[in-house]
Amino acid sequence: MTFQTDIARALGHLKQMDGKIVGSLPAAAQAAGEILRQEVEQRAPVGSSGRLKASVGDRPGDRKPRSAEHLVYVGAFYSYFVEYGTRKMAAQPFVRPAADSKQREMADAMRRVVIGADGL
Repeated sequence: MTFQTDIARALGHLKQMDGKIVGSLPAAAQAAGEILRQEVEQRAPVGSSGRLKASVGDRPGDRKPRSAEHLVYVGAFYSYFVEYGTRKMAAQPFVRPAADSKQREMADAMRRVVIGADGL
């Protein structure tokens, strides 16, 4: 009887933790997205107009059950050509290198938000 009560209590605590963790996902995604946006802005090549760098932004993505997303975008239509190049222009990658270089920092930021929300 005590064993079943302890299991029921533990399951109740796990359900509470799950709710707190799921509730913290949008903030965790935002924390990672802001890190990536800053790095993409820093790495964006600056031409004579500065439009490419100025077009970098971020926003929350669609809300889905038990998940979250935060979008980082480059609004300049020619960003694809800069990132991947053309037959007449060499590639100047800046988005992928930014994501690669900040992968660990973004994961750590998300972890801090989730753990902080749950107090683990």
